[in-house]
Amino acid sequence: MRLNPVQVGVLRELYVQNDYPSDRLARDRRALAAFARELCGRLGVRLSPEEVADELLRVRKDKKGTGGLPNLGRDTSGPNLN
Repeated sequence: MRLNPVQVGVLRELYVQNDYPSDRLARDRRALAAFARELCGRLGVRLSPEEVADELLRVRKDKKGTGGLPNLGRDTSGPNLN
């Protein structure tokens, strides 16, 4: 499933709020699962953690269409999701 522009905006907002770099998030199974649960809850959709990781990568690389993912500005030690 490909996220629409509004959904990408929610993904970007959660990404910034989470404050955990996308490459590290994709490798951290627990953090990715928590991120996916939160994102799906906000969007009202069902996506696997792997699908969310794919969307993060797509958005990060698509600087023209979506603006990419913002730089978080600091190295973090873990996710900030509840």
